[in-house]
Amino acid sequence: MLSSLISAALLLLGATQSLAAPQASATLSPSPTLCPIKDYGPFKLFVQPTGPTSTSDAPYPARLILNDKSLPATWTMIANTNSSCTGCGRIPSYWVLKGKQLHAVDSSATTAVPTVNKDVATSNGDLEFVTSNSATAYPIYCGVKSNPSYPPLLSVRGSTALFSMCAFTSVYPPATQFTIIYNSGGIHPTGYKCFPVNLVMQSIGIIPTK
Repeated sequence: MLSSLISAALLLLGATQSLAAPQASATLSPSPTLCPIKDYGPFKLFVQPTGPTSTSDAPYPARLILNDKSLPATWTMIANTNSSCTGCGRIPSYWVLKGKQLHAVDSSATTAVPTVNKDVATSNGDLEFVTSNSATAYPIYCGVKSNPSYPPLLSVRGSTALFSMCAFTSVYPPATQFTIIYNSGGIHPTGYKCFPVNLVMQSIGIIPTK
């Protein structure tokens, strides 16, 4: 009787181990790559609406508008649907992605102080930048090339599909300046509209790209 119980216990233990083995191998399988392009550029950055909008002349070059006059200087990314607008933010000479950090480069600047991205809120986040030699590093940007025939798209935290251009569109004259927002969910004020966009990284071919 005792030997029968021992044999049954051994059989049960063997079955349990054989069932556990696939779970162990699944744990060791590699996770998907969320950031295929960590370094890229130099490139021009364009705001491309992905759905119907009331605007034209897309895509629009990404611009930076100065937040205030305090130092270090901080900037917010915008798009302006009036391509001939002057004084409507600064269009960087080019952009560079370095180790998942996004740099805006002004080739006419008299100093070599970098302008680099700040952190981005997980919901309704402005895309902000700071001009400083001691800026905190936020390596959250990547490039994602979904089609080999087209330039890569910029992503934040692995997502290319959560960018919008937002403004109060019910004003007169109609708004031409739109703030680029990450994950513009939730309830917005009356007259405030957001249009989904992609941020297109168009290489300008100065140096080899990765």
